[in-house]
Parts: sequence; C-alpha cells; structure tokens
Amino acid sequence: MTYLFFTIVLFGAVSALKKSYGGYKVYRVVPREDAAVSHLEELVQIGLGELWNDNIEVNLDVRINVAPGDITDFLKFIKSHRIEFKEVIPDIESTINYQLKPSTPRISEPFLSYTWTEYHNLKKIYAWLDELQDYYATKVGIVNTGESVLGNPIKGVVLNFNPEQSGNMFGVLVGTLHGRDWICPATVTWIIKEFLTSNNPAIRALAENIEWHIFPVANPDGYEYTFKYDRMWKKNRNPRNFTTCMRAKDEMSVGVDLNRNFDFHWMSFGASDNPCSNTFAGPSPFSEQESRAIRDYMLSINQQGKLIYFIGFHSFGQSIVIPYSHLTDPNSLKSSDHGDIYKISVRAAEAVKKKHGTEYKVGPSASTMYAMSGSSFDWVKNATKVPVSLLLQLRDNGEYGFLLPPDQIVPTATEAMDALLEMDKTTRKLAVIFASVSGVKQSYDGYKMFKVIPEDETAVSHLENLSWNGLGEFWDDNIEINKEARIIVSPDDLQNFLDFLRISGIENEEVMPDIQRTIDQQLKPATARTYLKSNLTYFWNEYQNLRNIYDWLDELQQNYSKVVKIVDKGRSVLGRSIKGIVINHHPERKKKRIGVLEGTLHARDWISAATLTWIIKEFLTSNDSAVRALAKNFEWHIFPIVNPDGYEYTFSDNRMWKKNRSPHNFTTCPRGRGDMSKGVDLNRNFDFHWMNVGIAKNPCSNSFAGPRPFSEPETRAVRDYMLKIDQEGKLIYYIGFHSYGQLIIVPHSHLFSDHSLLGSDYGEMFDISLRAAEALKKRHNTEYKVGLSSSVMYSMSGSSFDWVKNATRVSVALLFGLRDRGQYGFLLPADQIIPTAMETMDALIEMDEATRNLGYYSSGLTFKYIMESRSPVF
Repeated sequence: MTYLFFTIVLFGAVSALKKSYGGYKVYRVVPREDAAVSHLEELVQIGLGELWNDNIEVNLDVRINVAPGDITDFLKFIKSHRIEFKEVIPDIESTINYQLKPSTPRISEPFLSYTWTEYHNLKKIYAWLDELQDYYATKVGIVNTGESVLGNPIKGVVLNFNPEQSGNMFGVLVGTLHGRDWICPATVTWIIKEFLTSNNPAIRALAENIEWHIFPVANPDGYEYTFKYDRMWKKNRNPRNFTTCMRAKDEMSVGVDLNRNFDFHWMSFGASDNPCSNTFAGPSPFSEQESRAIRDYMLSINQQGKLIYFIGFHSFGQSIVIPYSHLTDPNSLKSSDHGDIYKISVRAAEAVKKKHGTEYKVGPSASTMYAMSGSSFDWVKNATKVPVSLLLQLRDNGEYGFLLPPDQIVPTATEAMDALLEMDKTTRKLAVIFASVSGVKQSYDGYKMFKVIPEDETAVSHLENLSWNGLGEFWDDNIEINKEARIIVSPDDLQNFLDFLRISGIENEEVMPDIQRTIDQQLKPATARTYLKSNLTYFWNEYQNLRNIYDWLDELQQNYSKVVKIVDKGRSVLGRSIKGIVINHHPERKKKRIGVLEGTLHARDWISAATLTWIIKEFLTSNDSAVRALAKNFEWHIFPIVNPDGYEYTFSDNRMWKKNRSPHNFTTCPRGRGDMSKGVDLNRNFDFHWMNVGIAKNPCSNSFAGPRPFSEPETRAVRDYMLKIDQEGKLIYYIGFHSYGQLIIVPHSHLFSDHSLLGSDYGEMFDISLRAAEALKKRHNTEYKVGLSSSVMYSMSGSSFDWVKNATRVSVALLFGLRDRGQYGFLLPADQIIPTAMETMDALIEMDEATRNLGYYSSGLTFKYIMESRSPVF
C-alpha cells in the first residue's frame, strides 16, 4: 500500500506540468508489404514515434505522431526503408488549441447547464448527469458501475420511461474506454439529451421502449488526464506496471489499454505485453478495476431482463465493427447471427450517410481496422449472448483523428443517432431481439404426431408422466379420460415413446408422419390470391408475419382515416406493441355499442390472426348487407395478435411455440428442452379462478399459468383495456379466437358441469352459440361443437373470455376454437384461411341477429338497429 501511494504521488509530481505538443507532427504512413510493417514496428519500439492507430498492417493507413527532436531521425528511417509517408498535421499543439475553442456560430442550443459547442471535462459531465436526475426524477437514475484505479466513480444514467413495466429490454452505451476519444462522451451525452427531449416519433419510440444504461466515460482517470496533463493519453492511469521505457518516456508505462483487458481471447491479437505500449493489455485479463466494473455490471443486468444492445463508442475511423475482432478469416466467424448483425450494421451505415454523406465501413475488426483481442464488445457478445454488440468508431478518417474540432460534435452525434434508429428498426424486422438461446431455428424433421385416448385415470397419469419426462410434447392443454390428445415426438425419443405406451397399455395412432413437411406445406401460399378491394399490400393466400400485419393496419388507417383508428393496447414482455384497430362508421354517435375481437393469445394459432384480418377487411369493404349492418352498428375493437413476441417467435425460431416470451421463470427443463420455460400461457394468466384447473405450475409446461395472475404485461394490457372501454359504451361482445377444435365455448371454463353454471344468462348464450354454429355449417358443412369447455374440450381456468365475462358488463363473451379437428391442427394449410374466415363471418352475423332478438341491443341504449345495404363512402 505504501509503495502504491508513493508511486501515485510520484507521478502526480512528474505530471504537474501539462505536456506541450508544440512542434509535434503527425504523419500518415502506409506499409505496402510485410517488411515495411516490421520496420514500422521497429520504429515504434525504439521510440521514434507514437502510434495513433492500435496496430500496423499491410496497406493500412497508420498515423504516427513524432516529437520535434525525433523528426529528422524519423524521416531518415522512413526514407531509408522506402515507406510511403505524408505529413497530415504540421503542429499538434495548434490543432489541440483549435479543438479547445468553442465552435461558432452556435449550432446547438444548451440543455440545462450543458452545451455541445465545446468539449467538457469529467467534472462538468458528471455534474450534468446529476442535473438530469434532479430534473427528470421519474425517468433518470444515476448509477455507478464502480470506481477507477484512482477512485473516480464510473458514473452513468439509467433512462426508464416505463418503470412500472416488468420484463424490460435493456440497451447499454459505453464511451471513452480510451482517454483521448473526446468525441465519444460528446456524442453519448447528445444521445442522452435526445432520448429525454426529442419530439421525433422514432427517437421517442427508441427511448421509451428500451431501458437505457448509458456511461459517457468508462475511463474517468484517463479522460481527466487528457484535460489536465496529456491530451493524447489513451490508457487508464494504473501505476502498478511502471517500468523504464525507451527514450525517457517512462510515464508511458503508467496505464493499461482497457479495450484489450477483457477476458475474451486476451493477448491473442493486436495487444502488447509491454507496459510502454499504448496497446498494453495488462498483466492478466480483468486486471483493471474499470474493466471489472463493466464486466460485473453487464453480467448483473443480463439477469434482470432482455439485454438487446451493447454499443461501445470509440474514435476515430468511421467504422461499425461487428464481432469477433480476434478472427482474421471472415469465413471463421463463430457467431451464428453474423449475417443479421452485418445487415443491421450495413443499414445503420446507410442511414449515417444520408444526412452528411459520411461513409462508415462495416465488418469485423480485421477487415475494417485490424485484428485485436480482449475488447469490451467482443467479451459482452460472448459472455451475455446479447443479440447486437457493436463498436462504433466515430469521425473522422484521420484528418484530425482524436483532435476532431468542436464544430463536428453535433454532426457526428446526429448521424450516430440516425445509425441507432436504423439499427433498431432493422433489428426488430429481423427479429434478432427475440432469437432463441441456441440462435438456430427449431427443425421438426422426422418429428411425428400421435393421437392417444386415455381410457381411465391410470392412463391419464401415465401420459402426464410421459410429458413430465420430456418424451413428447402435447398439443392439447390438458389430458382427460376419453378425450383425444395429440403428442409430438422427436426422432430421438420415438422408440422410448412407443415402448412407454406399449408398457402402459395405451393405444396410439400416428396421425402426422413428418411435422416439418406439414410446416413447410403450411408456409406455401395457396394458388388463388384474394385481394382487398384497394391497392393495399395484404392478401389471404398465405400466413403473414407480425410486421406485415402491423404495416397493413397502419395502411388501413391512412386509407380509411374517417373510419379507422390504430390503437396500442400496451407492450409485450419484450417491448413490442400490442397493436389493434378501431372501426367506427358512425363516430358522431354519443351512445355506442362496442364489440371486441381478439386473437393469437397462443402464438402458434396462425389461423386466428388470419381470420381476424379477413374480418377487418370485410368490415371495411364488403357490399353484403348483413356484413355492412354488423360493421356499422358497432364500434369494433379488433386485435389480431395479443401475443406479438410469441407469434413472431413462431416465424423466426419455433413454429410450435405457444406461450409469450417471458424470461423471468427460466429453469432447466427435462431432456434438454431448450427454452421451454421461457414463457407463460397467456390464456391461463387472467385473474378468474386462476390456478384452479387445467393449468400447470411448472414453467416447462405449455400451460404454465405464470407465478401469479396478471403477471404478464400482455394480460395486464387486455385487462386495463377492457375495463376502460367497458365504461365508454355498451359492451356487447368479447370474442377470443383460438385454434384448433371447431368449437364455440361459453363461460365458465373452470366448471365441470352445465348444471353448476354461475351465469344467469347461460341459456341465452348457449342459444346464441348454437345459432352461430348452425349458420357456420351452411357454407362448407363445417361442424362446430357448442358448450362449456369441460364438455367440448377440457376444464381450464384463468382464461381471457371467462375473466372478461366476470369483470365487465359484457353481454356475450365466447371463445372460438377455429378449424380443424386435428388433421392439421395448428398447421392448417393456407388454402383453408379464406373458407375458415368466411364461415366465421357467417357465425358472427347469425350470432348478432340472435343477440339483437334477445334484447341485448336495446338494454340501456335507444338507437335502433339499422340494416344498411349500400356501400360505405370513405
């Protein structure tokens, strides 16, 4: 301890005078062959120049600053080895002084006590962060990842616009691991300001949908040292590795390159074991307090929610660098999501170029700069599996390098924001955010489906035991006596599964010989296209992913602005919008009837979303008088996808996924069933007889009801929305759409007998449903069963339509189980979309006529039912 104190005091004294760079020059040299690389390495080794770049490679521009007393020897050395060179900065001190002058005219307004017309020291930056917490007490929190080697806090902010929301997505921005990179804290503080104050809808969405953890200065000692003593200082200020350096530059050994000190291929490439080098990687990985602080912080927040972004900011070079930096062969990249990250980065670079024409290179470090190892963003990618981990090398390409003038702060920062916006947009489109643990799409090659019918309680117990041991995955949510159950079995488990059934005396029938083949068939468009009667980009000859559906809803609002309004019910556990549409042909009416249609609480129910989009289309364009009447006499609230995370996951990763994508109950599941525990069955999570029957407490089960009722943001969004609109008019309908089974189910699903029904209007709802089923049958002879869940399917509790019936004043609450009876189940071919949707519309029309005749319309309302046959005018 005494030695350390003495060493720090000694170097405080040595550095009492600020270093002058008067007469120092910067040269650009380009080694064209390996011999020239060796010569330049020798030049640096003997102390004739100090590299601005971290490495020397063939055909790579290298910038070297040279002291006045070394210029003659430097030039003699360069010329003698025939190395290409050019003087690019004739006097570094003059350039430093230019950088210290505030820019004029002012190109940005101050925000609180902070400006972006000049560079600010550590004290000013930290004081501004404290100001933000005072000014935005509900949105901004101060956080310290730890302390530097000299005891300075590594201070940052957490921006959270939705603190009550669970399951947050996280983004982390870290700047200034290298002390001399002044443009980094300037850019990062600008981003903080924009996240808090911008009115740009894209910036607002990016700020508010992610919890941001932002650290402008990760190397506070080194950064502060560049203001007080040595503008060109790069490393931290650790004196423990002090040694004598060449040409009386002993202080060069005081410090470690923090971006070489992380424990990922440490000391493999582009790093030095010499303390006198600017790329000194330290005596061991994570030897430095600063790198350990980042390590511990990243590991901590990776356990708290979904980590989406880690972006490190550096200068200079104008590059977006993707993992992994130790690899020199592009073909050897180990990241399975390399293609997605590359696309994200290319799109970001394209966005940067649009504003000022600034060109950023994209690729791994070996192709954009040089190979290196032990970097922060590579370690974070490997250790946390964060989907997007990048290094942004900001302006410029070397004209000023680290000495970028202050009039370039705002242009650099605004184009960095453009990059982030496009990066996030592309990330969401590619569904990288929601990739599985393995990062590989689940294949069902060789998987088979079997049908079993347990004939007694013993058989039920055997099947439950089979499921628990992971020998098969049940399509059905419950196993009951004399009820068909369908089970998916992997090729590896097939023989054990058949042996188990044989020993248990349970008969089986193979009903789907190759599930992947059936999935592939479902993904093929049907031959005949049916278009909406406009130029809108949607059709029903194939199943559409989340982005297509949401884009189409937005198009509808633009094209039918007098009738259609987009509504956002809330956010999913991973931050996606639960987007729906309100159709109101008569907004002038003060008293209104309301109908709510919701689909895809279960992600794999593709036919549910397809049917609801067809109904939307019909309500807007049909000339059928009955459809027009149904459309015009209600304010319809329609949400095709209530489980957007799970639905998108069925397209990107696992076609058979059912639950949402909550990571909060993660546990190890039997027989390596991957991320089966990452999710809750949303249709078991409502607070009506929750955990009563037909549910599971085990997160590995497809019917896991969650740790408590309304634990999930998706179910809370439904709850809050339904309670709100229940006060806005007469709520006539709530209908949830599921698959499969061909069922119309009446409340309440926790009851085992029709005679034990609590609802006084059970007879009327049963009659309405029977009439609907009869109408549905007429078009294609499709037969639907009607009744309680326990009689037509199985008993269950915690479902949406049961909760809505109990908690609101809704007249008719039902659950539709759409086609088919199990031949395809969730994998219904695309050519059945339109027949399913058309017969469902028939059911709704007949249902509404029965409802009206029973007096539900007139109760509390005075306006009469109007049958209109003419087409709408928009």
